[in-house]
Amino acid sequence: MDLGIARGWDVWQLESGDWAWRVWAAECLGLPRSGVEVTEAQAQEAARRELEVIIFEARAAAQERRRLTVRDDG
Repeated sequence: MDLGIARGWDVWQLESGDWAWRVWAAECLGLPRSGVEVTEAQAQEAARRELEVIIFEARAAAQERRRLTVRDDG
């Protein structure tokens, strides 16, 4: 996985025994994404998957910004 634009993720245990996760990326102007899983392994996997989604979305948004429209002033 290319993490060039990624900042990373955090995983920590809650008092309930569940595991929380949070991910963020440098080019994503939105808030970090987060969730709660039953095990640490599930939290790590969920964080990794969500980070991939953020990276995909950031690349798609960057691609849209690069497109130029052609004007026909005739």
